[in-house]
Amino acid sequence: PNNLPAFLGLSASGNVTGQLVYANYGTLDDFRALKAAGVSIKDKVVLVRYGGILRGLKVHGAERAGARGVLIYSDPADDGYCIGKVYPNGPWRPESSFQRGSVSLIQVYPGDPLTPGHPATKDAPRLDPKDAKSLNGIPSLPLSYRDAEPLLRALVGHGKNASEISDSWVGGLTSRGVEYWTGPSALSVNLLNHVDFKTTPIQNVIGRITGSEEPERAIIIGNHRDAWCAGASDPSSGSAVLLELARAFGELMKLGWRPRRTIILASWDAEEYSLVGSTEWVEDNIDWIRADVVAYVNVDAAVMGSEFGASASPIFKDLLFA
Repeated sequence: PNNLPAFLGLSASGNVTGQLVYANYGTLDDFRALKAAGVSIKDKVVLVRYGGILRGLKVHGAERAGARGVLIYSDPADDGYCIGKVYPNGPWRPESSFQRGSVSLIQVYPGDPLTPGHPATKDAPRLDPKDAKSLNGIPSLPLSYRDAEPLLRALVGHGKNASEISDSWVGGLTSRGVEYWTGPSALSVNLLNHVDFKTTPIQNVIGRITGSEEPERAIIIGNHRDAWCAGASDPSSGSAVLLELARAFGELMKLGWRPRRTIILASWDAEEYSLVGSTEWVEDNIDWIRADVVAYVNVDAAVMGSEFGASASPIFKDLLFA
């Protein structure tokens, strides 16, 4: 009862109505395939499934093609019973679960969409949202596959059978007797999304241990602490690691230890929307970071599953694969 509602961060507000079209993952290739099949999404509400590309690009591609709105659902073929047992009997997504997330165009620029290139301080100059190039202009909402199922059934017999475009367009709800068709549907779909746009404070928490030999040189260890839901792995497992590091370093300092270089421990706010907390902090400290920060270690989603994985800048190849 205390969970957040179904919404997508930084989506546009809107109340739009149009025929429904299914567009697979909503990639540019998928939209091109629809066009080649003679299916237009102009003035339509587009239904796409999660996967392939970031959700913001799905909305962007649909908007470029003239769609009025986008619904994004998690198909069981990608995240559900087709892969394995669903929660609470396994790790995969149950039928009523939906995926929140941001639809900002982080590829254009991360951080506060209204302050590109400079820190979002209280009195910073801000763009009008309609002029922010990292924001999409049409409304969007997430759906569970339980809620997407009747929409997909409403498309049956309309447009092209999805398998005629490609077998990769057919999802996992076929096990429930659902056929995947492109549409457009005979009936119209209404998408209502009301977003409360406002400027509100966020709080980064920064700890510093000054180095003993090269105090001007710094290593930053960071993780965000905001989450779309419970955040057991992302970000709370990383926050647990960060807090334990702080405790361990504190105990060492009681014994007289100091690191050779300065260590910065950073807990970022508002990461989920568009890397806001970390981006704005970097923009506010950019000259010092360029001159003196040696490396950044990210511990977001530190513990997940049973296998170890890591990625890094190419310079750390020998460290990871030693």
